[in-house]
Amino acid sequence: ALRQGLRDGRLDIVATDHAPHLLSEKEGNALTAASGAPMVQFSLPVMLELADRGIFTRELVVDKMCHAPAELYNIDKRGYLRKGYYADICRNIRYPIRGDRRHGIKPMRMDSARRHHSP
Repeated sequence: ALRQGLRDGRLDIVATDHAPHLLSEKEGNALTAASGAPMVQFSLPVMLELADRGIFTRELVVDKMCHAPAELYNIDKRGYLRKGYYADICRNIRYPIRGDRRHGIKPMRMDSARRHHSP
């Protein structure tokens, strides 16, 4: 149902709740525990894998994960690779950028300037 909703436009975006919390804040039940996990490092590879399987096109992945969130939330100069925009990009070794060269990030070697905010 989720896959079909993305394809037919009933779902506007694919996003993650990058809201890490202390383990103690996550204790409790679904109504009392804080939610959120640093999952963007997993959502993009999963969406690209689904594109490889033919479930989505790469263009749909880019639209739902980049263009649409920037437009929906009116985020200035984000969501597209355009002159004058912030270049929020990542590379993935499984997906060629040009020619036969492959570039990318291994999930276990991901690093972030803000890594001290995530568990």
